[in-house]
Amino acid sequence: MRTNYVMSKFGCCSINVRNYLFRTYCTSYYGSPLWSLSQPYINRFYCAWRKCVRRIWKLPAQTHCAFVEHLYGDVNIDMQLLRRFASFYYCALESKNNIVALCAKMCEYSKSYVAYNRKHLLYRLNNNGSIFKGSLKEMLAHLSTVYSADNIIVNHASVIIELCNIRDGVMHLDSEITNQELNEFVSFLCTT
Repeated sequence: MRTNYVMSKFGCCSINVRNYLFRTYCTSYYGSPLWSLSQPYINRFYCAWRKCVRRIWKLPAQTHCAFVEHLYGDVNIDMQLLRRFASFYYCALESKNNIVALCAKMCEYSKSYVAYNRKHLLYRLNNNGSIFKGSLKEMLAHLSTVYSADNIIVNHASVIIELCNIRDGVMHLDSEITNQELNEFVSFLCTT
């Protein structure tokens, strides 16, 4: 709904403005550390997020998922939610409030969403739980290195970004290429 509102009011703006508005007003995931990130229904949320990014960038629906996070300018939505959970859980473990810290430690053996998210995070990182022994900064750095992107995908997405900037008039090309040809080329790059 928020993406539709942004596009109806600011669809004629440049991609940089639309992407900024999307990131600012459409991506607040309050309470997400308590969502169940290992359940199959969360994939519908991920799919909707990717559709919104494609819509903001005015790209075809068949645009490969691998490019979406680079267009957005941050890691993919599943990684964003895992980062949020990791930060939440780590802060609870290290809390000065003994009750909060105890509850976080008890989640290791419970059947709560926090426990399932913890197991899901460790599974995704192929870790035995030692990741929670270091600092929060080290843990988030480890999460970033685990999901570093392939250079080919990054370069491919960079070309798509530049072409979208040319299409939207942010950058100029000294060629006689028409908007129709530019859109066809963008569509080709997004789906190959």
